[in-house]
Amino acid sequence: MAYEAAARMKDYTSDHVLFENRIATFMNDLSKPASTMITSLPSEDQRVDGDPLETSEWLEGFESLVRESGTERAQFIYDRLSAFAGKRGVKSERLRNTPYANTIPVEQQTPYPGDLDIEERLSSYLRWNALAMVVRANR
Repeated sequence: MAYEAAARMKDYTSDHVLFENRIATFMNDLSKPASTMITSLPSEDQRVDGDPLETSEWLEGFESLVRESGTERAQFIYDRLSAFAGKRGVKSERLRNTPYANTIPVEQQTPYPGDLDIEERLSSYLRWNALAMVVRANR
């Protein structure tokens, strides 16, 4: 029984390390230009790019649009392009929209009742405590 618990803890620890590595890779990718991120996708999500140069040019162009015209304009262009592609039978493998629609405009929402700084600190303490318990259990 103790062996099973130790095996489960080992699996949990290795899964946790794998998850942390993926988070670190993701955070590292955020600092890269958009044109390089196409090659940083996980292997199960990566498709064969028939023309990497063209893809790079499109990504660099979109990156330039965001930088020069801002995120609002980039979102407008992105939405128009998506609608245009959909009308021509180009379907995305990912759904961009969920069935949920917030019926309360942002300006009418009540302020958050808690203190986010305190809650973030509490969350950090809980994560630290969980890590300490795992380390202690592995000894």
